[in-house]
This record gives sequence, C-alpha cells and structure tokens, in this order.
Amino acid sequence: MKTRFFLIACLAVVLAAPAFSQKAPEPVTKAEYVIALITDNEIASVRISAENCHRAYAIDWLERVSIKNGLLVFSKGKTSHAWDIEDAVAIEKVDDMIIIRLPDGIGLDWF
Repeated sequence: MKTRFFLIACLAVVLAAPAFSQKAPEPVTKAEYVIALITDNEIASVRISAENCHRAYAIDWLERVSIKNGLLVFSKGKTSHAWDIEDAVAIEKVDDMIIIRLPDGIGLDWF
C-alpha cells in the first residue's frame, strides 16, 4: 500500500512540474541591456573603457541613444558614435553612471 501511494505521489509531482515551470527569458543583447538601464534609471553618464580607448557620454548624448545594426549609437547634434559592445567584459551600474568595460585588445590599432 505504501509503495503504491509513493508511486502515485511521484507520478503526480512529475506530471505537475511543467505546469509550474517558468518561461525562458527572451535573449537580450548587451546593447539592449544598456538601453534598458538608461531608460529605466536616471543615468547621468555612460563610460566606455578599454586599454587604449576611453570615452564618456553625458546626459546630452544619452537623450538620443539607440541601437542600429546591433551597435549602441550615441548621438548629439549631427555627431554620432557607434560601439559594438557585444564583446564587453563587464557592464556596471554605479549610482547614476554605467561603465562598459571592453576587452583590452580594443583600441590598440588606433594609435
């Protein structure tokens, strides 16, 4: 009797498990994640850093941040800068600032 009850209980748990499972989240690119951080929080600046390349974008650049062809694009007036941050090592939100750390090999061939 105990074995039958145990088997029925196990069968009920196994059959009920899919009903309580969560839907897997949609894959999000790193650029989409940064845009979400900017729009959901009061961000004052975004800093992009690599070994030989450092750039900071203040509030006036963040008003027109977008994604084009997978690139994170900062625009101010007629000037725009596009970054491929998919290889970013770290994306940090510290208070009102986002720091994006790119691999150290980025920027070595610019100089």
